[in-house]
Amino acid sequence: AAMSLFGASEIQELRPLGSAGVSPPLQPDGTHSAEKWQQTLEQVRRQGSLALEWELLRCDGAPLIARVNLTHTQEDELLHCSIDDISDLKQALSRLEFLVHHDPLTSLPNRYSALKQLNQLLYQQDKPVGTGVISLKLRRFREFNDAYGHSMGDRLLKQVAIELSCALPPSFTLCRITGPEYLLVVTDVQSHADLECACEQVSGLCGRMIQVEDIGIRLHFRLGASLAPQDGSDPEKLLQQANMACEHTKQDGVEHFCLYEARMSDELLNFMQIRQRLLQALEQQEFELYYQPQLDLSSGKVIGVEALIRWNRPGHGVVAPGHFIGAAEDSGLIRPLGRWVLREACRQAAQWRTAGWTGLKVAVNLSAVQFRHQSIRWDVFDALEESQLPAECLELELTESLLLADDGGVSSTLSSWKEAGIQLAIDDFGTGYSSLSYLKRLAIDKLKIDRSFVSNLLEDEQDRYIVRAILQMAHSLKISTVAEGIEHPQIGEQLAQLGCNAGQGYLYAKPLPAAEFMAWLREQKFTPLTGQP
Repeated sequence: AAMSLFGASEIQELRPLGSAGVSPPLQPDGTHSAEKWQQTLEQVRRQGSLALEWELLRCDGAPLIARVNLTHTQEDELLHCSIDDISDLKQALSRLEFLVHHDPLTSLPNRYSALKQLNQLLYQQDKPVGTGVISLKLRRFREFNDAYGHSMGDRLLKQVAIELSCALPPSFTLCRITGPEYLLVVTDVQSHADLECACEQVSGLCGRMIQVEDIGIRLHFRLGASLAPQDGSDPEKLLQQANMACEHTKQDGVEHFCLYEARMSDELLNFMQIRQRLLQALEQQEFELYYQPQLDLSSGKVIGVEALIRWNRPGHGVVAPGHFIGAAEDSGLIRPLGRWVLREACRQAAQWRTAGWTGLKVAVNLSAVQFRHQSIRWDVFDALEESQLPAECLELELTESLLLADDGGVSSTLSSWKEAGIQLAIDDFGTGYSSLSYLKRLAIDKLKIDRSFVSNLLEDEQDRYIVRAILQMAHSLKISTVAEGIEHPQIGEQLAQLGCNAGQGYLYAKPLPAAEFMAWLREQKFTPLTGQP
């Protein structure tokens, strides 16, 4: 095994672990290998055992990252050593860490990186730096995409990124948010006049011709900007304000920009109106849970369901959560609404168990805003107690932003749920907030791969790379995986081949009311669960 690990052709080529040539002169942390090895030996002798990462050299000089476990026995004064090659895992984690902070298509910093930079500029310096945020949206991208296809659309987005990066000064940090939407973080902007000059500098690029293969395209943008600290000092709000300003620049054929003004918040009136309707909807029981099955990709068996809220709004039909959850969060109604979802999902799952469907787990989404209420811990336990649903039948889906904002309270709450047997999952994993440390620290059970990586899996090599990296990391950490948004059989097959454990999407079933879901389940040709009637 040692010969294979070090690439030795003869056993004589192997040398003791601490000898010269077995390790590079310096370890990745900058310490001298020989000195650090002696310190390691002394530490092992003192405490009896030690596990650490160590960079070694193969016989051909190639680097090797290893997990080294050392044990010292006082009886025979021997040092027992085991070495595991983790080079591939470290490389995959490094690549995934890069993708967490960068857009995979253009390699530009992503939204998370933009927020991080703004946070540093506004909070982590002795004096906040005047900073502009410019939302930049490429015009007529949809028409180009429809005319030439998604592959050419991706090439256009990459070429735009190159063009902007080369044309703008170092004080402009270019990020890509999504689709044809870019973002600029501009430093040393002290006034709205300075911000206007920065916008003029960017809008001056409009009309410039770029080439995408043999197609000539003129750049046309819509710009909206906000200014810190004058417009506020919350990074999320600054992005929102810049985007709001950008939405005011929709006069076709006119290249111009718009600076954020407080009066643009006319949507506040709409917000107040929908808040009132949400209150009425709660009182009049207009909400309903739909259920979407999750299937084991190897066996095809149903292993669980995700509970998804819908609003049966009179005069509007069935309203999806994207149209009202934000208002519920902003208005404080997410707490009673979330409590109702938990109770109803647990009640329904318990009813299915009583009817004989004992293998169904139910997954419920928890928003970061909902989690801020101290009662969330007991809301979950109360829902289980009222329904008499076993804790292991409940799965809670959390957002990455929630885990990254942990101040100790999140960990405490999650630990109490884990101890009770509740499963924890990360929803929409890999969409821009990931920090790998919390996966182990919080004992996460499952990662849900976001549909944005799944939908184009067959055509997009970058998406395949991201999914493969996520799956490799999850398997190494013994974390289960679920892919969202599966709509084609070939995608399901590809995910199964890559090692994804489970999936959900319209290929199998759209979200259904409880009665329709049961009817769908009984019609399936496979036997999904034990103990079914």
